[in-house]
Amino acid sequence: NIQQCHTEQYLVRALSAHPLAEIRWHSRFVGLTESEAQVAVRVDTPEGGYTLDARYVVACDGARSDVRTALGLKMEGTSYEAAYIIADIRLDTDTPMGRRCWFDPPSNPGATILMHGQPDGLWRLDYQLREDEDPDTATRPENVMPRIQTHLDLIGERGRWTLEWISMYRIHSRALRDFRHGR
Repeated sequence: NIQQCHTEQYLVRALSAHPLAEIRWHSRFVGLTESEAQVAVRVDTPEGGYTLDARYVVACDGARSDVRTALGLKMEGTSYEAAYIIADIRLDTDTPMGRRCWFDPPSNPGATILMHGQPDGLWRLDYQLREDEDPDTATRPENVMPRIQTHLDLIGERGRWTLEWISMYRIHSRALRDFRHGR
């Protein structure tokens, strides 16, 4: 796992160095029209909209893809009911970076916890919520922080730590039936 901010930084650096790449900030995809020879992509910016003509378009716009939506493409597969919390913490520790997993630990009975190092001295705790827990309540810092402390106590981590970020997610195992749709 690597945080999105780092992935974006690597991509921007690589694209900036490529002579055929052009990065356009503050641009939003608003639609497309496809012909036999090209795709006309409509883009909106704070300075106004424009159309970009391309031989092909690659939809790299995330799980809630506007490009996929514009083409009427639906993901197929399974979505799971279980909810998970991700919490990034800055932890004063000598523990070597690596991934550790606990199944049914006393700090999260009946569920799992993953803990692994991230760039910039962060540690990510990824824990499954039990079925009786409300995800909106569980993501509040006042509920996340004691849970993290309980787990750190369990594994013998005594260093100071600060909470940097919290998010909730559900697992989806979905994909398009085909990854090519015209141009």
